[in-house]
Amino acid sequence: MNRNVAEAALSAGQIADNIDAVATATSSTTRAMNDAQAAIDEVARMATSLHSSVAKFRY
Repeated sequence: MNRNVAEAALSAGQIADNIDAVATATSSTTRAMNDAQAAIDEVARMATSLHSSVAKFRY
C-alpha cells in the first residue's frame, strides 16, 4: 500500500511537471504569435505606403 501511495505521488508530480511545461510552451507561443502579428501589421502598413508611392508615378 505504501508503494502504491508513493507511485501515485510520483505520478502526480510528473503530471504537475507536464502541466507546467505546457503552460510555459503556451506562453512562449503566445509571445511568438504577438510578435508575428506586429510584423504582419508592419508589412501591411509598408505595403499600403508603397502602393501609394507607386500610384503617384502612374499616368
